Amino acid sequence: MVGLADRALRTSLVLTLLVACGDGSPAAQPSADPEDPVAEVRETEGDVRWQSLGAAWLPADVGQVLSEGDAVQTMEEATTLLRFWSDGAHLRLEPETTLRVSALQESTARVEQRAGRLVARLEAGAPRRMEVAVPPGTLVLTRESPDETVEAHLNVQDSETDIEMLAGEGRFEPATGAPIAIAESHYLVVQEDGALMEEGTIGDPVVVTSPEPDAEIATRTQVEFAWEAHPEAEGYVLSLRSEERERAVEVTTTEAAVEVPSGRYEWRVRAVRGESQFRWSEARPITVRFDRTPPRLSVSAPAPGAQIRGGSLVVRGRTEAGAVVTVDGRPATVAADGTFRARHSIARGLANIVVEARDDLGNRRVVLRQVTRR
Repeated sequence: MVGLADRALRTSLVLTLLVACGDGSPAAQPSADPEDPVAEVRETEGDVRWQSLGAAWLPADVGQVLSEGDAVQTMEEATTLLRFWSDGAHLRLEPETTLRVSALQESTARVEQRAGRLVARLEAGAPRRMEVAVPPGTLVLTRESPDETVEAHLNVQDSETDIEMLAGEGRFEPATGAPIAIAESHYLVVQEDGALMEEGTIGDPVVVTSPEPDAEIATRTQVEFAWEAHPEAEGYVLSLRSEERERAVEVTTTEAAVEVPSGRYEWRVRAVRGESQFRWSEARPITVRFDRTPPRLSVSAPAPGAQIRGGSLVVRGRTEAGAVVTVDGRPATVAADGTFRARHSIARGLANIVVEARDDLGNRRVVLRQVTRR
């Protein structure tokens, strides 16, 4: 997984609020005189379209004036540049982007993002404040000084919104609940209802290595987890989440051995450095079967206390399918149904025969048979 700034989304919404033209010249006059003009199409490349609220989509040409509620759409490999009338701020739309224009009032720019990726940037000469409406709430960006630059990257998905503050500070105002401050170089992830899912320091996530996704793990001791070293980490947090609860294990190495009850889990890892917590790794589902039960074992021959004539005898019995059986340390032949057989030599006098069955996890059961060779 990489940061939002490095992810390319095919159907993304990418908007950059740019610095106004440096020559201080007034905005060009519109090619039409619509009611409440907000912005103008300044550049187009490829198939760019616009739509008046409730009307059909039409080709958008340079000079097209947009009012509040109008929409602009760039098709495949098309781009366009919009300029707001009040102060010359710009919005650039990348390919396969749809934007609904909102009014720019006083020193506040307002845009609405319903899906995909957006880059919001305030620089000297641009509006002092920008509000980006997303499904869970509103991101508010404010320049505290004329020369300050504020930049945020947003990614709106079906069930969550991811916000990174690359420069300056921001504030997320959920539809319900208290606002959440976002410091520079920090990020947060909120659910579609505005609930905070995750927050931390911007940076590459940990790359996990094992177990593999959807691994089925049988163990009688511990499950071993491993990941690659993170260049900024002083330690790591391993999260194991089931339907019932989430367990956190703190370590300083790139591996951890954890005793895990049987069940279905998702595991992930994040790097930590002091108070900084970086992005979580991908979450990998695993199924654990924790088993310390010895395999079944029964010996049908020889009978306890048997009197044996001759120097050898046949040991017979049954165990679980897949178990390994030994007789006094020597392997017996085990059939697919768990029945086993072994010819075993004995010395004269009293003999103790040790029959052992061991499963694939190392669980073992032992049966002793005492016989006498005449």
